[in-house]
Amino acid sequence: MSIRQKVFSILALLMMAAVGARAQTTYTVTVKGGTEDAARWSANPNPAGEGQGVTVKYDGTKKVKRVTTAKKAAAHPQAEGHALTAAALGEIVGSDGMAYAVADKDNLPTFVTAVAMIAYVGSEAEHPTYKHGLAIALSDESGKMNWFDAKGACERKAAFNGAAWMLPSENQWNTMISAAGSYTALRDGFVSVGGTNMQADYYWSSTEYDSYSAWLYNFSLGSWPYDLKDNDHYVRACLAF
Repeated sequence: MSIRQKVFSILALLMMAAVGARAQTTYTVTVKGGTEDAARWSANPNPAGEGQGVTVKYDGTKKVKRVTTAKKAAAHPQAEGHALTAAALGEIVGSDGMAYAVADKDNLPTFVTAVAMIAYVGSEAEHPTYKHGLAIALSDESGKMNWFDAKGACERKAAFNGAAWMLPSENQWNTMISAAGSYTALRDGFVSVGGTNMQADYYWSSTEYDSYSAWLYNFSLGSWPYDLKDNDHYVRACLAF
């Protein structure tokens, strides 16, 4: 039975080693993960100094078709967050209650996930305690729900020190839409920051029309109808900070 040809790749991993007061770049040669017969490869010297020749040997029984080398990219350091009170419009909010640049959304600290997007920065966030700005959750609450359940779902979300989750009021919705430039810009602006865009549909506000009804925002037409509180509509939580 013939032995199938395999392609083997050797990756040179960059390492930095300080020698006394003088820094010297060295490289450790490793076999690419998943390579068959990986234990039968050796490199000498290993590690090797920058510019130093390295001999790679294979003492197995497979037929080697090609050997390639590549330098592994240096690990990107984890992102550093900053206080929500210093956040900028469009930044993301981590589950640690810190704000991060959008460019760092895939490089957040261990165990930190993105939960919201900064949707307004200003002194008036229509809340007696939190007046620095507003962020909006990166995804809807699960399923449509009535007004009472909508308020409860938002207020039960894990709070941060110096910030609180709530169902957006009519004024808060209008403030975030104005900051985004249009209702469509806010509605469709979440995928780019790692979230889920809103529906072109009705979303509850916390502002009551009367004892039985509350205002809704129509993200299909950009209008403000109202409906009975017992009816079900989409919900997206707002974070005041």
